[in-house]
Amino acid sequence: MVWSPLRRRSDGACSGAARSPSAGEVAPSALTNCQAFDTFVRSTRPYDRGVIVRVLTARVALHNAGRFEDLLRQQLPRMREHKGLVYLKLARQANGAFEEVLLFEEWRDAASLYAWTGGQLSRPRLMPGAEVLAEDVRVTHYEALDVDPDSLMAVPSASTRGDGAP
Repeated sequence: MVWSPLRRRSDGACSGAARSPSAGEVAPSALTNCQAFDTFVRSTRPYDRGVIVRVLTARVALHNAGRFEDLLRQQLPRMREHKGLVYLKLARQANGAFEEVLLFEEWRDAASLYAWTGGQLSRPRLMPGAEVLAEDVRVTHYEALDVDPDSLMAVPSASTRGDGAP
């Protein structure tokens, strides 16, 4: 299954589809809102199948960028404590009068992601005051294709092993 972008349109409906339905499933395009889409994903996707990548992208005016980034930096330690988070990266790209800020999250499984989001996948989870600083915030989800979630484990670095091996 490919997790494609899930966006809330101005009319409150979602755009984006998880995959082509197989026999007996409801096509995501037939669903009318994000809640129904979230229910569709939960009911058709086992939680133990793969690593989920969540990408938050925000367009922030340059005069708000510093404060917005500070709020996201404050959020990172809380996120790193959450069970199921495998990887987290905050990045930015200067673009004239705006910055594009990217928060890349990798979750061990969908259950961990649902616990972090409170079941509201399409909504950004930001520190109070952060969302109003951004002109546009989007959240998209993908299934990682290059990782076996059962093989994820911390690997000691050469400095902690003491053998100099990579």
